[in-house]
Amino acid sequence: MTESDFLEALLKQVNQQVVCDAFLSLRKCNPPFAQSILTTLSEIELDNPQCLKILIFYCEMMNGYNAQLLCTKQLRRLIKLKPEEPQAYYNLAVVLIRMAKQYQRNQQDRLAKEKYEEAIQLLLSIVHGTWDTRFSQIEVIAVMEMNRICSLVEGTKLEHYLHTLIDKRLQGPAKVDIRVSVQWDTDQTDIELRIKEPSGELCYSFHNKTLSGGMMTRNFTTGYGPQEYIIKEANKGIYTVSCELFSSLDYVSGTTVLSRLYTNQGDIKKETEEIMVTRLKTLKQVVTIA
Repeated sequence: MTESDFLEALLKQVNQQVVCDAFLSLRKCNPPFAQSILTTLSEIELDNPQCLKILIFYCEMMNGYNAQLLCTKQLRRLIKLKPEEPQAYYNLAVVLIRMAKQYQRNQQDRLAKEKYEEAIQLLLSIVHGTWDTRFSQIEVIAVMEMNRICSLVEGTKLEHYLHTLIDKRLQGPAKVDIRVSVQWDTDQTDIELRIKEPSGELCYSFHNKTLSGGMMTRNFTTGYGPQEYIIKEANKGIYTVSCELFSSLDYVSGTTVLSRLYTNQGDIKKETEEIMVTRLKTLKQVVTIA
């Protein structure tokens, strides 16, 4: 039996929670081995969308160009499996933007342009698409992501061309000090994102605007997210990010949560992005992410 055959059999027989916990442990103690497992898993024709989503989440978390290539490959596969779910289009756009940023910083404008352009087309397909009501307002987040691209290329050779791809009515400011985005792998699940600001004020679904200017997007109570927190001008101090597995109609063995944390969003020189994957194993469990 080949390594690929073994891992495929393992995925079919072993509880997903066990596989996820094992990978997270390996990533901490032996990152190269964790990367090799991802590479092998990527060669398996997974037909379980949830397993594929978990694999994609871990590919996003791994550093390096090869991990991003694996991620785009699996996202294209997921789009073919679940074309009715806009999250895969959105996630592919986000990964392409990450690759484009690296090309842009290396002054490889042609490659950056190709990635940015594909990302915009994917995001436009979300804006103009017709989706199930449980994904309502994901179009708003897609528009925010397009404007992030516009901010990243501001003042460069790429600015004019990429701006022409986006309807002027959709264009707006996108530079913010802090942005937090979370999404998850299980359907019919409500993940509650909470941000405790330095003042002690808590921003969450039922208190989605704070005195300091923080705001929370719509809560996807029956979909996969994303749910996002943004603050344009952040006060100095500690921001605590946490998630709760609030409810789930499709709960089996827990939910895998992908978190993206941005600072100085929209500034090509200063923007940072940190990606984390967390497992929520029981209902009402709360985990501090950052």
